Amino acid sequence: MNFPDPKILVTGANGFIGRHVVQELATQTPPLLQIIHSGQAHTALPSITMELLDITDLPDLPTTIETIYHLAGQIWGDETHEAKMLDNVIALAKQCNAKRIVYASTCAVYGQNAMDQTVDESVDGAPASPYARGKLLGEQSLKTLSDTSEMNVTILRYFNPYGPHQFAKMAVPNMIEKAITGQDIEIYGDGEQIRDFIYIEDLAKATIAAAEGEGKYQIFNIGSGQGETIKDLASEIIAQSQSSSKIIHLPIPAERQNLEVYYRVADIGKITRLTNWEPETSLSKGLKRLVSEHRACVE
Repeated sequence: MNFPDPKILVTGANGFIGRHVVQELATQTPPLLQIIHSGQAHTALPSITMELLDITDLPDLPTTIETIYHLAGQIWGDETHEAKMLDNVIALAKQCNAKRIVYASTCAVYGQNAMDQTVDESVDGAPASPYARGKLLGEQSLKTLSDTSEMNVTILRYFNPYGPHQFAKMAVPNMIEKAITGQDIEIYGDGEQIRDFIYIEDLAKATIAAAEGEGKYQIFNIGSGQGETIKDLASEIIAQSQSSSKIIHLPIPAERQNLEVYYRVADIGKITRLTNWEPETSLSKGLKRLVSEHRACVE
């Protein structure tokens, strides 16, 4: 393969988070190389197609790569899938002598711990789902790698991102679609569950700021630092859409009972203290933008 000496490699570059991080990186950093799972990359930047779950032979990557952003993942993945992908990414990092791995983790690693206040990075993990367990095990594997090698590691615990091109079944795009088409919006329980929603452009900038920071092994919460109830989220979307939709409350399914978290808001003091990043997009502003874009697509 012939690439123009890239300094950065991004896995999952055509995913929701990956495509926005790539777009932001392309405006401010040296050349980069994308790894996509299938289909076409969303930018004209150099890319290769690779299935990280099933690498039989490592590709011949440029040795100029210094940082790998590992953003590939499966929304409903498990420990086995996560471990296989991460093992292959670590092998790629060693092959090209990369200096840092940036790992997309999740606030779900906190589980039901610290549900009465903002949660900081010192809180112990208590993952309840296979996806969250896989991410916490990934963090631990990378901690071992950092401790036993020259590799630097940045862990990013993403809270609730939303924005353009998000998977349609996720909460925000699903609610917007229903509001614009006049369908009722269904939410589980009383809707008083509180979440930290971060606009994807803010998240992409935070991802890069954290990766450029110092430290052998660092964990950062990536959120807005603000909480919003699910009920108020739905109400705001209905108002922004000027919709006649109603909010319908459904019982929490039995299989979700042990996964339900009633309060999860990021303490973002660490990243704002150690970098020059801070969130710029309020939830109201972000939703207004999304509703407008959605309307433009369907009209």
